[in-house]
Amino acid sequence: MDFDETIPTRIVTRRNVCTLIALLAFWFAGAIYPFLFWPRSYAKIKHLEQARFPENEKFKFDRHLYSNEVYAYLENFTNFYKHKAKIFTLKPSTFEGRTIKVVRLRFPKEYNNKRKGRILVVAGVYAPVWDSVSAAIDLIHKLCEECKYKVPYLVDYEWYIIPVLNPDGYDYTLSIRDKDTDKARNPKNRVRYVTPNNPKHCYGVYIDRNFGFHWGESKKKDYNDYCWVGFAGLYPFSESESKAFRRFVVNLYKRRQPITMYIQLHGHIKVDGIWYPWRFTTQEPFNQPILDAMAKGATKQVNEITGAYFTHNQHSKQDMASGVISDWLMGIMQVLYCFIVEPSYLVTNSTDVADQHLYIEKARIIVFSLTKYLLTLT
Repeated sequence: MDFDETIPTRIVTRRNVCTLIALLAFWFAGAIYPFLFWPRSYAKIKHLEQARFPENEKFKFDRHLYSNEVYAYLENFTNFYKHKAKIFTLKPSTFEGRTIKVVRLRFPKEYNNKRKGRILVVAGVYAPVWDSVSAAIDLIHKLCEECKYKVPYLVDYEWYIIPVLNPDGYDYTLSIRDKDTDKARNPKNRVRYVTPNNPKHCYGVYIDRNFGFHWGESKKKDYNDYCWVGFAGLYPFSESESKAFRRFVVNLYKRRQPITMYIQLHGHIKVDGIWYPWRFTTQEPFNQPILDAMAKGATKQVNEITGAYFTHNQHSKQDMASGVISDWLMGIMQVLYCFIVEPSYLVTNSTDVADQHLYIEKARIIVFSLTKYLLTLT
């Protein structure tokens, strides 16, 4: 039978339409992906990272700086590395009108994907531990300039470093270091309460006793004694320094940028130690095994490198106190990883830096060791 062959008409089915839509969707997603999820391109910041702060302007750690000198230097330093460093002023100012500043360090968005968290380092709380301020400056140097610290510590975390939380007390003890050694050991700020309860007109509140978590519960001595070195203030957060610190941390929390780990650079005349909460009670926190493991690891590393004899434990088992910063951060602000680093120090004059370099090295090793262990947890 003869018949005419005809080309069959292509039937467009529902499956064909769905396939076409899927292909178009994949094409569109591929086109906009680089704009939504910008890659970690080192080339975009390579020229910035290759620049180095002038060596002749860099602080040599050959003396102890006053707070205004610290801030002036850090303003200059952070301005040079402004693509990853910025300095902020906390409010309110202190009793004597000095400011409290915090340095924020973080890699640019062009190189950094989602960060693992934020680390807060605080120094200059206990006024005569001048070396802690120098150690804070050293941390800023290392994080900004040395590759082994930038990767992974600065790449994966946002850092906030407060070099001097108690600038009034810090400057005062520096100014009298050669005149009165006893007064140079005073850890307090310089507020003066003129009340009938303070007949001797003693100065100062110890900032690390003024925080509103189990404030004033210490049984060691009467917290109403204005002349005691551990005087905790008239009430929780009575001092400008503690108010400024609280406002800063709470604002981070409100912006959904809570602190992941807190490290306080402190010091002890005789004992090298790494401590963790609680301090107001001997009861262990729920995450004590983790805190102890982190402190143990940092202790082992610093001892092996420096030959020191650091110990570690819950802080209350070394010395009980209440109203302290670390307890408030863990108990109220839910910062799970809090540590007080206490390399031994000497109260000397501001030009004697023999002990300063060792303190700085110990503090640096411990801070980055704790951060290394944090990387495995976050």
